Amino acid sequence: MSMVRVTDGTDGRHDGVAYRQKKRRLTRLRGMPVIDLSNARRMGYVADVLVDPNVARVTGMRVGPSGEFPERYIPSGRIRRIGQQAVVLAGADATNDGAREEEDSGIEGYTLVGLEVMADSGDRVGFVSEVYIDADTLGVEGYALAVPLWRRLLTGRRIIAPEQVSICSRDLMIVPSMDAGYEAVRRSAASSRAEAETQAHATPAEGRDGWASHQDPAA
Repeated sequence: MSMVRVTDGTDGRHDGVAYRQKKRRLTRLRGMPVIDLSNARRMGYVADVLVDPNVARVTGMRVGPSGEFPERYIPSGRIRRIGQQAVVLAGADATNDGAREEEDSGIEGYTLVGLEVMADSGDRVGFVSEVYIDADTLGVEGYALAVPLWRRLLTGRRIIAPEQVSICSRDLMIVPSMDAGYEAVRRSAASSRAEAETQAHATPAEGRDGWASHQDPAA
């Protein structure tokens, strides 16, 4: 049987509290205020985040209206950083063809979360439940798969790395299958979890899952 390599998200590629605090969950960005640093104005609130899984990065955001500011699309080039309490913008406010192309290539967050993930062998891998984003680079760090709570407690989070995505549309995310045995993958994930738990006990202030959030910085 062909298998798809899915890790538990603690593969050791990135370590340290500072790194994990840079992570943002896509599902927690909606409703976050958007601030223009050039004039210290609140332009509105995040209505949706557009992501292009084929290049593994945020392409832009749709910002809801606020006062005299209408609903608008903000390209990624204007986004300086996704903070814990707000998205901050920098640069000129201009609409151009490049921004329109970015908007067209991005997949809306409400579509991406819940998207079916299929292996190129024709086997279903699961459904996307969360997208982890780097707060500074806006790059995608991983796609979490929806799993029952009992399975998560036993095997940890199931994360697909962005480089594992062969191609993605608004209908499906395709990942390559592999012939390595599931047991080898499970043992590797278990070893990574044990290491992560040891590190978590050493740094109790960073929260249970190691990912930052503007709604609950300790979560």
